Amino acid sequence: MSDSQFISLVDRLGAGSSEAAGDLMLAYGAEIRRFIRFRMRDSVLRRLHDSIDVEQSVFRRFFKRGGTGDLSLATEDELRAYLFTLAKHRVSEMKREQSAQKRKANFVEEDSRFQLGQLAGTNGTTDSASAESELMLEVRSIVGTDDWEAVVQRLEGRTWKEVARDRGTKPDTLRKRLQTALQLVKARLTSTE
Repeated sequence: MSDSQFISLVDRLGAGSSEAAGDLMLAYGAEIRRFIRFRMRDSVLRRLHDSIDVEQSVFRRFFKRGGTGDLSLATEDELRAYLFTLAKHRVSEMKREQSAQKRKANFVEEDSRFQLGQLAGTNGTTDSASAESELMLEVRSIVGTDDWEAVVQRLEGRTWKEVARDRGTKPDTLRKRLQTALQLVKARLTSTE
């Protein structure tokens, strides 16, 4: 594309010409898709997202920003670099989203039941009331006063979200902290047997 063609294209884009938008997508679309496919190395990511959809997302962001008048591109190389940067950022966002979904899938599902019996043997029951009492004392000594109150609230049937909201923390943070404490209790109890 010559400099005069580029300037004409930018002027038409600035005027809101849909024909100019089509010309831009036609001129750079294939190159952007190739770049996106190269960046999407993860097979799961490629299975979940098509390069054409990502390309459309890149152009949508470009036109949105260009429509505000914040964008000033002097050369074709600057335009190409900007489009590649948008594509790179979009693929990075998708990778972060996929990673977050994996982490979320690995969390224990929200369960309003919270039983200390999960520390017992494989059948999930304690042998007697005294064993459960001993277990409660052990948990209380490890988790501390603040977290003990959270344990009690969970035993009362409140959800992680409710307990965390009262404490001003995130549900996953609180859940992990208590799970770590329960694992310490289990390790202590199994080491003394």
